Amino acid sequence: MRFHALCLCCLTLAAAPAAGDELPSWGALTANNVRVRSGRGLAFREMCALPEGHIVRVLEASEDGEWYRLVPPSEGDVYIFAEFVREQDGQGTVTGNRVRVRVRPDLTGEVVTQLDEDATVTIKEKVDGEDGEWYKIEPPDTAQAWISARHVELMTDEELAEFREKKAEEARQAAERAQRERDETRLARVEDWVQKNPEDYEGALTRCREALREIEHPEVREKLVTLRDTVRTRQEEAEKRREEERKARERTLLADADDTFERELKKDLPDRALDTVIENYRETLEKLTEDPLKQKARAQIAVATDMRAIQSAMAEKTDPPEPSDFDFDEAAETFDMQSEVHALNEARRLAERTAEEERKARERAVLAEADAVFEREMKKDLADRDFGAVAKNYRAALEKLTEESLRQEAEAKSAFADETEANLQASLERADPPPPSDFDFDEAAELFDLRAEVQALSEARLLAERVAEEERARPATADGWITYLGAGLADTGASHRVTRDGSVVALVKSDQFDLGSFVGVRLRISGSPAGTATVAGEKVPIIAVEKLEPALETIAPD
Repeated sequence: MRFHALCLCCLTLAAAPAAGDELPSWGALTANNVRVRSGRGLAFREMCALPEGHIVRVLEASEDGEWYRLVPPSEGDVYIFAEFVREQDGQGTVTGNRVRVRVRPDLTGEVVTQLDEDATVTIKEKVDGEDGEWYKIEPPDTAQAWISARHVELMTDEELAEFREKKAEEARQAAERAQRERDETRLARVEDWVQKNPEDYEGALTRCREALREIEHPEVREKLVTLRDTVRTRQEEAEKRREEERKARERTLLADADDTFERELKKDLPDRALDTVIENYRETLEKLTEDPLKQKARAQIAVATDMRAIQSAMAEKTDPPEPSDFDFDEAAETFDMQSEVHALNEARRLAERTAEEERKARERAVLAEADAVFEREMKKDLADRDFGAVAKNYRAALEKLTEESLRQEAEAKSAFADETEANLQASLERADPPPPSDFDFDEAAELFDLRAEVQALSEARLLAERVAEEERARPATADGWITYLGAGLADTGASHRVTRDGSVVALVKSDQFDLGSFVGVRLRISGSPAGTATVAGEKVPIIAVEKLEPALETIAPD
């Protein structure tokens, strides 16, 4: 540490006495404000006053030993008439001979010495006197300077050296004490500020740094360094507490959002307010700074977002969307989110089951609509049943079905309807029934409980077989084949219609007979099937007439 040792007013000494004079000695002043005068006596003018401990060079003593003549101290003030001095840069050159130097700027002032031309003086300032302008100068070496001997302690060169060493040590100690007092005062101000501003750590550290640039005493600096380190420790502890409090607040925010999610997960999937959950997590995410907490909040948002999409799909009874690219398994392991991820997987499975059940229900409804057509046809008389329409409905339903069991059931019912329609058509055409198809009707009937279909097919087969048998056994003119011809229908290929009890039972055409000549005549006819046509919403056969026998009476056309 740097110390400013206080030098006790050591003066720049004048030249040594001239040859022949007594050897000079040194003196230290033993009182304060000891006056240096222009002669040996109190009547002489004061040149300056010197402090205690000041060192002077003693040239001689007065005859009575009461006064010492000194090398004039530079602190003394004497005056020279400005007219006889040429001044330049603080230095003066005497321009006359025997120019008097006085103790005051006045021609009546005591003369302390005389200077000849070209002598140099050190100028302190220019002053105005009663007689004109004067220069205040340092006393020349030849000036008379006397001091009271009772305030001077004479010493040799060795004693002066010891004295100066002692005074230097005292000055150093005094300077150290003064420095310590100043430093302790500075330290006390810093300590007081720190005490009054316990939370302003940056302000305290700034004041510590500023004080360290000023404080030099090692012990005080050590105290200041300790204070600074204490402030830093408190600052670090406060920052750590704030950090822990911030983390705790953030953990609480995330826990609150987790609690909301957990409450919603206890509800059934359709009742969960997942939009609220997502919004809570997003608001929480904006307030988080801790990266692991932010990552968990994002993971919870991803879970809730996927769950909301699944919830929407379940409400619409459609398949849930594909899972997002987020790694839910890793999140479950990293952030202890097993319950949330499990709930998400359960929601997906539930939505898939719901969608599957809905699809099956829709397909069952499609099949049920086709079944309803079958049931309506079953309520009709056997000959009036349109199983072609039934088969068509089952085939249309089959195109909409994906469930294998329902497809098999629709295929079986379509096969039953086609087979039943073929037998009814044969009966209408009075032709032999078609041979059974390769379809395993018995197995299908057992597998799908098709008792009504089996009954309808059985009745159609029996009818077809009976009609075919009757047709084979009936002669051309057999009783019961009395019909009535009427005009045919356009676009059917038949020329006439056959009515019975007011209803069209068949259409006829013939390349052998002029059927027009038999309109309104009761006939017995037979022939072979030549197709079908729809009349008044009912399907009727077209017969190519091979035999006919008119009755004797005629009737009016239907």
